[in-house]
Amino acid sequence: MDSWSLISQFLPIIFLVALGAMLGKQGFLTGPMIEGLKRIVSSISLPALLFLAFSRVSVEGRLSLLAFAVFISCALLGFTALLPVKLFSLPKGATVLLFQGFEAGMLGYALFTSFYGKSALPAFASADLGQVIYVFTVLMFQLQRVDSSAAGKEWSGDKGQTKGKQGPPGSRSQPDGQEIPKGKVQELRAILIGLLSSPVILAIISGLLASIWFPGARGTPWDEGGFLYPLLGTVGSVTTPLVSLVVGFGLKDLSLTNVTKSLLLILSRLVAVILFALGIIKLLLPALGYGFMQALAVISLFILPPPFIIPVFKKDDEDRALISTVLSLHTLVAILFAFGIALIWGNSQLGSP
Repeated sequence: MDSWSLISQFLPIIFLVALGAMLGKQGFLTGPMIEGLKRIVSSISLPALLFLAFSRVSVEGRLSLLAFAVFISCALLGFTALLPVKLFSLPKGATVLLFQGFEAGMLGYALFTSFYGKSALPAFASADLGQVIYVFTVLMFQLQRVDSSAAGKEWSGDKGQTKGKQGPPGSRSQPDGQEIPKGKVQELRAILIGLLSSPVILAIISGLLASIWFPGARGTPWDEGGFLYPLLGTVGSVTTPLVSLVVGFGLKDLSLTNVTKSLLLILSRLVAVILFALGIIKLLLPALGYGFMQALAVISLFILPPPFIIPVFKKDDEDRALISTVLSLHTLVAILFAFGIALIWGNSQLGSP
């Protein structure tokens, strides 16, 4: 793919992001509408895309090693966050959370598909597997703990006890109407239920099982030419435009509050994630026999912003403001980085068709 063709692939993303911001500003898109679009993506279009991708992944020992390496990298990045916390006086709790995981679902697959096509999705899925497991287990457990801790403080009287106040889902009632925040068992149970009921996780598991039983999807209804492929392909293809509109809407009220801290956090995170990605690309991938497309998938994954779900669990207004600014700015940076990688690195190595 030449440079102009790549730019032409990039233009629809930029246009739709700008359109989402403009429609949001003018009131054509509203918060509830965006929530609806997110549900369509997370429950319908993205699972279709993920099934197509994971049903073509080669399930073998080296995939487990790659997933483990990405999983461990996500964990180590959380510890790495302690350095910029100390150097730049960043809030510890928010920074540690923001250093873990990548928003592959609502952004990564859309970008990777736009630049490299659907045929390259199995490579990105292989890179993403480890971090999906990490986000839905380790990171989600941390977020549940943050949520329970905030609820516990409210119950204990830090913000005043209110008789009959409703506690978080899964909490136990006291006779006077107060609520006791749920414990670790309930948190683990909630995470497990979330895992087993998530359309994203179900699509990944179904895709991996299909890949084991029907390697490469050959001869299946979801293979190219099969009667289900047009359906899954069409449904999955709406992920990119919908995600672009959602991202644009999120940027419409971009606040410059905490912009200095946000930029320092983003810069620190990018340095850390790129170093980890290069370690995997230079040391692990050649040893496992992976090719250049897998290296592109790894670096494309690691430059993505943190998971968009993080601010849902942060109750502190100051932390939420910082997290919101970081996610908005990091999303813009990730889109530009993805384009730069495709233009300079991907284009030079893959060449023109």
